[in-house]
Amino acid sequence: MSGFSPIITTASKSNEAYLKSIGATDVIDRALPLSDLPKEVKAITSKPIEVAYDAISLPETQKAAYGLLAPGGKLVLVLDSVLGDEKDGKVVAHVMGNVHVPNQRKLGVS
Repeated sequence: MSGFSPIITTASKSNEAYLKSIGATDVIDRALPLSDLPKEVKAITSKPIEVAYDAISLPETQKAAYGLLAPGGKLVLVLDSVLGDEKDGKVVAHVMGNVHVPNQRKLGVS
C-alpha cells in the first residue's frame, strides 16, 4: 500500500513466513553479522536504499543501517541517535509511539 519495494527486514528465520504474509518481500537472517548486511542487501536489490527503519536502534544497528543508505536517504530510529553529523544529505529522524498520552489512550485501549 505504501509503494515501497522491496521491503527487506531482518528477523529470525522462524518468522520469515509471517513477515512475508504481512508485506515483507525479503527476510535476512538476524543471526548474520551486521558486517554481512550490505552483501545480503545487494543480493536482493540493486536499487538505492532510500529509507531504513531501525526498530532496534542500538549503536551498531544504527551505524549498519546508516551505511546502507544512498545519498539523501532517510534513517528512522526509535531510540536516540548515536550518529554524528549527517553526510551526503542523509537524514536521521526519531519516532516514538506512546499510547499513554491523552490523545492516544483510545487507540491504546483498542
